[in-house]
Amino acid sequence: MTSARPDGPRAGGAGRALVTAVLVVVVLAATAVAAALAAARVLSPGVRRGIELVALTPAGLPAAVVAVVGALLLVWRRPALGRPLLVLALGLAALHAWWLAPLFVGDVPAADPAGARLVVMTQNLETGDAGAVASLVEQQSVDVLVVTDAPGGQVQGVVAAGIGDALPHSTLDDGSGTSSGTSSGSVVWSRHPIRSDTLVSDGGDSRVVVLDVPGPDDVAVVALHPTPPYQDGGARWRADWTQVLDHLRETYGDTVTGRVVVVGDLNATLDHEPVRALSDMGLRDVAEQLNAGLAATWPANGRLSRMGVAVPPLFALDHVLTTRGLVPTDHLVTGAAGSDHRGVVTTLAPAPR
Repeated sequence: MTSARPDGPRAGGAGRALVTAVLVVVVLAATAVAAALAAARVLSPGVRRGIELVALTPAGLPAAVVAVVGALLLVWRRPALGRPLLVLALGLAALHAWWLAPLFVGDVPAADPAGARLVVMTQNLETGDAGAVASLVEQQSVDVLVVTDAPGGQVQGVVAAGIGDALPHSTLDDGSGTSSGTSSGSVVWSRHPIRSDTLVSDGGDSRVVVLDVPGPDDVAVVALHPTPPYQDGGARWRADWTQVLDHLRETYGDTVTGRVVVVGDLNATLDHEPVRALSDMGLRDVAEQLNAGLAATWPANGRLSRMGVAVPPLFALDHVLTTRGLVPTDHLVTGAAGSDHRGVVTTLAPAPR
């Protein structure tokens, strides 16, 4: 007796059909991811999950690249099916590349070589080693420190570590020139005298601090920490950002000029509409100006884990943005041990006159 053998041509045809089906599924899935992220960025949903989805926008480019590669293979196997998918995938890849490219390529602005430098640092200190922050200030010769999301105990820890020796002026001053260390939220310490301190949002203690810095103009430090979107479903996040943007427009108009720097844990990436609004007003992210890439700051120090594996920093939530009057010359992502955010240290110089 002889056993029946599979029909060779039929078996081969079934195999090719399976490969084609898998390619179609991969291309459609990758295209859907890239399209969903593009739609979220454009539509800027104001609810928690939508806000969080926008933070994933950079993942749209690798998803679109996967779709392009799969579509090319489909064009080879099934041209009529693959060509429209390829066109769609290429369009999405181009769109995501357009959004992401400024972080990696572009002209780096020139600074005044003779101008005085101003070193600015921001650190979210809801958790972490308060003493390490003071040490970083000394190591990096920081002139302005913005601490955000800091409970009163953490603020007291920074004060106890001797921050006042390097940065004697702060928004904690009670009028006597000494820091009480009893406030919480967003706190600014400065090597230079503080001319004014204005709260600009109901949540997060976002504030505008004007510093008496050597040079033709004062420097305005906009210390931001909008309420995280996971609180109140994103409503307070939207309200805080509205107040901040309204204050800047009322103060400066549609374009922010002079020497202004936005610093802090923005609870937003460059893809979120409020940060894009800052860019439209003339405030550009330092990482973008220096082609420093994504410069992710959250989560950090193993504070977030999934299935027992620590999640590395994936999102840039902590930022320094400047007007044309202040030019970044250096950008460092660092941070205090134990904090769930990495910190950012940026050196600024005047723009050439």
